[in-house]
Amino acid sequence: MAGAVDYVVKAGDYLARELPEKIDRALQQWQLKRAVARAESRYRSIFDEASDGILVCDTNGVVLEANQHACRWLQLERPALVGQRIHDLEQPLHPLVRAEVAERLERAGEAVYEAWFRRADGTSFPVEVSVQRVVHTEQSLLQYFVRDTTQRKQIEEQQQARQREVSALGQLTAAINRSLELPEVLEAALNELLAALQVDCGAIYIERDNGLYLSAAHGFSAEFRGSAARYPQAADAVATAAALPDPMLPWLAAEQVQAALAEPLAAPSGPVGVLLLGDRRRKTFSADESNFVRVTCDRIAGAVENARLLQRLQASVEATRTAQAQLMQAARLSAIGQMAAGVAHQ
Repeated sequence: MAGAVDYVVKAGDYLARELPEKIDRALQQWQLKRAVARAESRYRSIFDEASDGILVCDTNGVVLEANQHACRWLQLERPALVGQRIHDLEQPLHPLVRAEVAERLERAGEAVYEAWFRRADGTSFPVEVSVQRVVHTEQSLLQYFVRDTTQRKQIEEQQQARQREVSALGQLTAAINRSLELPEVLEAALNELLAALQVDCGAIYIERDNGLYLSAAHGFSAEFRGSAARYPQAADAVATAAALPDPMLPWLAAEQVQAALAEPLAAPSGPVGVLLLGDRRRKTFSADESNFVRVTCDRIAGAVENARLLQRLQASVEATRTAQAQLMQAARLSAIGQMAAGVAHQ
């Protein structure tokens, strides 16, 4: 009977004191696990929805985790990306740059550098990489934040192109103001235009003797200069042509030109020539580049017309001088004749 009483007493103590404590501990553990699960879910959501690509690597650069942006940019599913080396995903850095990044990472625990990452299809895109050394559960990791800078690079390239164009127009204007000698102006204009657009070759044809003849050329072979010495189209037809004339196409193909652009030189008095540009690397000229070429052609056409006006003026002055000399010679001969007649009369 006493044992039964002791059992009941102990059971009562357990129910009254120990059971609630165990329930509380179990409840706390459940709440803690739930909180951890929610935190992990929030972290995964932030991790995947971050605007930058994020790669978590071990100290050897092996990818342990990647967010959705990184997977999408690299065109790889997460299982395929995990296990790859970070250095295999980016184009090789210059040894000095890689050494500098490693030194900053060792000294400050973080580093920022620019690189190019490779997609699964073999194409590349520019990125800005920020890498930090972090410690997670007593394990040292490297966390890479990768930002696609394609749009920023495009804007920078456009700004640089505009700066080159402004500089080219300034240099062309200076050349026109410095000299009215047509060959010098054409050479300067072509040099500045090729430098501004960063294209391989160009030529300027000037109208004379009812045809367009090569007057300046850079980047073309001697064979092209010989074959294309005369432009295979009339000056007034260039302005309305939808494409390059047929004879010009095989000549450019022989020069390995991938993209070509022909623009008329139109002065107020009418067409005075044509500008031809070619490049061996690109496929097309952009609309902005075409607009810049048109503006430049207006300057060149004005310079051609001014040079021709100068030539006509010089020819007129020379003709006047010749006429004056002839009149003076005639007057001298007349005076001599009169003197001779007077002497004979006497």
